[in-house]
Amino acid sequence: MIFARSAARCSGAVARAGAGNRSVRMAFVVPSALIAGLCSGCSSTPALSAGSAPSDTTLASSHAGSTAAGRSGSHAPPTGTTTSAAGAAGRATAGAAAAAAQGVAGSSANASAGSDGAAVASGAGAAGLAPMSSASGASGASGASGASGASGAIAAVGGNAAGGNAGVGGAAAVGGSAGATGTSAGAGGADPSNARVPMFQKTACIDPMQAKPDTEVNFPCEGVDIWTVVPKACQTQACGLIFNIHGGGMSDHATMDQATNMIALGSEAGYIVVHPHKGTWSVSSDRNAVFGFLQQVITAFDVDRKRVHSTGYSQGGQLSWALACEHADVVASVAPAEEINRVTDCWKTSKLPVREIPVLFAYGKRDSIGGGYDAAQMLARQFAEAYKMTGPETVAGAEASKHWRQRWTSAAGNVLEFISQDYTSTGVGGILAGHCLPMATGDTFVSCSLPVDYDWGKEVVQFFMAHPMP
Repeated sequence: MIFARSAARCSGAVARAGAGNRSVRMAFVVPSALIAGLCSGCSSTPALSAGSAPSDTTLASSHAGSTAAGRSGSHAPPTGTTTSAAGAAGRATAGAAAAAAQGVAGSSANASAGSDGAAVASGAGAAGLAPMSSASGASGASGASGASGASGAIAAVGGNAAGGNAGVGGAAAVGGSAGATGTSAGAGGADPSNARVPMFQKTACIDPMQAKPDTEVNFPCEGVDIWTVVPKACQTQACGLIFNIHGGGMSDHATMDQATNMIALGSEAGYIVVHPHKGTWSVSSDRNAVFGFLQQVITAFDVDRKRVHSTGYSQGGQLSWALACEHADVVASVAPAEEINRVTDCWKTSKLPVREIPVLFAYGKRDSIGGGYDAAQMLARQFAEAYKMTGPETVAGAEASKHWRQRWTSAAGNVLEFISQDYTSTGVGGILAGHCLPMATGDTFVSCSLPVDYDWGKEVVQFFMAHPMP
């Protein structure tokens, strides 16, 4: 990890962070040795009005309250390290050379055996020693095949290790024949184009030197808390980034992580995880600020630009839709849940993003808070029509099942995956109803009541891993 101090200073906006009545928080997850200083205070959960109507306006109060490194071959590098296993040196054994000693015919001296070749590149067959004889030394042995390169972690650092080269045959010495070249190269992994040491850099609100690996640290910025976790692997290789944005009225950022398990899932897959927190968002005015926070994280931790993603629940879903519409050149893919795109309407008005962007969209059949199920279906159709997509095809479940997943695909290979779910939540007196997130443990007030047959957090991370920036 390299820290680069820049001339950047806190902007006037930062100096005025306390002005006004805004209370915004951003959450990042920084792995165990990068982030220091944890925020300790969580505000109490606002009380709900039992008679609140299930609308977006009342949503704020409704919400209150291993990397498995694939390794092939030997000497697999540590997780997140892109390395190649060198072909083993060829070993050459020279035969005993008959030589006349002292000019007396028939007397022979045994020549020394060939020595091992170089440890990393090639093995040289040593010639048979023949001080007074014309006898040739034995040929060097063939170089050993290169060991297979170790596969990289599950996108932990965004690439697999390259395979080792074939062993090079021993070179000919005095009178000895050259050893044969190894027969095969090690099996290589994917192109590790992002295998680089990140250059950390201080921004207006983020000092990466305060980060401790695998530790959650808050970087307050303009009334928003930016809770961030940077995995340990991200100290030595550029990682991706996931913004996990909470719904309106949620009193702390921790609930959003508990409802998705995003810190654990994202860190394992090689992503810095950020939970920006404000309590209740004003989506129309906060979307630019959220994008600004995202840009600061990218710069501060030198994020892999091809792996920047946003997911969110309810109002956080609206913000993710906005990022997709307005910043598709920065955000690789998005996963909004339980909220339609009511801010930009970029597909309805044909103000399409600068590129086709992959979307995973989940909405409850019984959810009347995030815009309604009919509106969610309409949005999916508008998205598909805007990109002239074919489909939908059913990839999981069925229309009458609790979990129905459909996919549309464009000619360019872009996808929209729409998950219709038929679950409800008993949290907050049942006001949320179908406005909930499915999770295996279902232990938060925004979690759908168990049992559920899929886990939203896992689906999101898998989708992001499969859809980086082209």
